[in-house]
Amino acid sequence: MEGPIAWIYPDEFDITKDDTDTAIPAHGTCVLTRAIGIWGSSRSAAVTIGRLDTSTSYTQRKARIEQQVLTLLIQILNEVIKNSLQKRAVVNFSVGWNGLDDPGLGAYPIGRASLWARQLYLVVKKLVAQDVIFVTSAGNEGQADKTVIDVPAIWATDIGFISTAATDSQGVVWNEARYLPNKYWPNSGANTWASGVDVVCPARSGNSDFLFQTGSSFCKLSSS
Repeated sequence: MEGPIAWIYPDEFDITKDDTDTAIPAHGTCVLTRAIGIWGSSRSAAVTIGRLDTSTSYTQRKARIEQQVLTLLIQILNEVIKNSLQKRAVVNFSVGWNGLDDPGLGAYPIGRASLWARQLYLVVKKLVAQDVIFVTSAGNEGQADKTVIDVPAIWATDIGFISTAATDSQGVVWNEARYLPNKYWPNSGANTWASGVDVVCPARSGNSDFLFQTGSSFCKLSSS
């Protein structure tokens, strides 16, 4: 990877500063290699990685992580404005919150949603208003239901950002991809399809240098 890499931690949270990818199986590392380096969309782009709390189980740290996400995105927004990064910055947001598990997240219109969902919607909208390219995955686990259910993905058309669904290298939609509009949120389907099946990624551990991963997080939007 030729471009500089930095880390950003949410202000006002006591997080151990650690540059190790602790996710299994190295989700963040694989996403990164789809963005930069010899396999990525931009070989020499400068990258800043947002770090969240991984010290306890997700259930225990859910509310904490939600606030950290907001804090990080606000910090990114401030950096874009401060450093005049409009039309140059890209935010990859390969994560989502299930609006079926928590209907308050995906309520329509946005004014009926939970406070945190409204705050997330607003900061993403402000990033897009600053000409930041915002990219998120449309969702996985769609074997039986192809409907997009995650936030922020359901807001893609409403706000104006990219929501990707995975295909294989031949352009065939992955059988677990979510891409159909959610009936509770107009025009909420995926708006971009890209290769995200059997993606070759660096292995973080084990006997092999590489591993294969599949999912909408790993969609590569460009080879230029």
